[in-house]
Formats: sequence, structure tokens, C-alpha cells
Amino acid sequence: MKYVLIAVGAIFGLLVLQTLFLFFIGIFVNPNKIYPKFSRFYYFELNVGTFFGMLGAGIIGKCIGREKVPEGPFVLVSNHVSNWDPIVTWWFFRKWHLAFISKEKNFHRPAFGRIIRRCCFLSIDRADPRQSIQVMMQAAEYIKTEKVSIGIYPEGTRNKNYKEGLLPFHDAVFKIAKIAKVPVVVVSTEGTPQIGKNLFRRTTKIQLEVLGVIPAEEVQALRTVEIGDKIRSMLTEKLYSTKETC
Repeated sequence: MKYVLIAVGAIFGLLVLQTLFLFFIGIFVNPNKIYPKFSRFYYFELNVGTFFGMLGAGIIGKCIGREKVPEGPFVLVSNHVSNWDPIVTWWFFRKWHLAFISKEKNFHRPAFGRIIRRCCFLSIDRADPRQSIQVMMQAAEYIKTEKVSIGIYPEGTRNKNYKEGLLPFHDAVFKIAKIAKVPVVVVSTEGTPQIGKNLFRRTTKIQLEVLGVIPAEEVQALRTVEIGDKIRSMLTEKLYSTKETC
């Protein structure tokens, strides 16, 4: 028991130190600026912080099917059921320098908020069509010049009633893949809503699965609504054909 307590104390201490370090380096990030370059330093620190955060939260996760993912950049699309979704997803897909398009509120979260700005994450205002178009153009530019992959949630927001099915898609976001001329990687996320419920009480098992890849050539040939229909079909078949969860 003594050694267990020592191990837990050491993990907690490292988590606190890493969090403090993230706060410190975040001081040097302008919270109102869109940075033109991807920072490998900040992305490394983002993932170190994520590792300790997941460890402290008791998350036991696995990602099935990553061998399907192409070597180059892509647009990743997934269902959205928890605030933890992007965190665990960028961890499992860290090899591809995954950056998410997210609401402005997330860029003001302690520690992580400023760090993600230096990692090509982009803030979007869904109520402003002009700003949304600018963000999609910027995301495509990041893919082409900085070789990052972009993560999006086509439902547009967290689906609180996810057991009843997917929310309507905002198909316009698939223009990012068409402009950048890259494939779309479709990923299902399961188990993340339990993280908050189990936090500091018990471990939580989560599962991500790469359901398929829509090649760049097919993305170019399809309309955005057709891309959305194809993705919705893949996610629905995986998530709602049975009621089993990970």
C-alpha cells in the first residue's frame, strides 16, 4: 500500500508540475492571434500535458484501425459526445499533428487554451457565415503548408442525447477537404461521456475506431452533402446498429 501511495503521489506531482509549465509557456502566446506556423514545441507540450491529464483522469483507451490512415495530412471526422473527445483524439492521432476547429470558449480554458493556438487549432463562430468560411480556408491552408491534419465535428456541437442518434450535419465543413485536396478519415468515439462521471473514482474505458477513409479523389468527385451522407451512414452503422458500448 505504501508504494501505491508513493506512485500516486508522484503522478499527481508530475501532473501539477506539467500544468504549471503549460501555464508558464502559455504566457508567451497571444490569445487573440492566429499563428501562421505550426509549433512543434507547443504540440509536444500539448501531448505531454494530455498524457498526464488522461493518466490522472483514469482513462484507459484504445484506437482500432489506425493502419487505415494515410501517411499524409487529412481531415478527421467523428461523432461528438463529450468534452473529452478532442483531447483523447488528438492524443491517439498525435503522429499526424491533429488540430481541431472548435468554439472560441475552448481557447480560453486554463493551460490548454493558449497552447492549442500555437498548434494550428482554429476558433469558429457558427453564427457568422463569413467568419466560418475564413476559418475553413485557413484550415485548408494549414493542411497544405504546415502539413497538419484537421479534426472536425460535423454535428457542430456536443450531442447530449447521443443515444438517440446523430445530430444534423453541417455539410459545409467538408469543403476543407475539397479545398485542401486530402482524404477524409472517419472515426467513431465511444465511452467518453463516462469520463466525467468516473473522474477520481474509477477508471474509464474508451474506444476510438477508424471506420474508413474516403480517398481524396472521391472527396473531389462528391458534393459536400454526399460526403456528409456517406459519413453519417458509416457512423450510424457503427454506433447504432447495436446498443453495445465499449
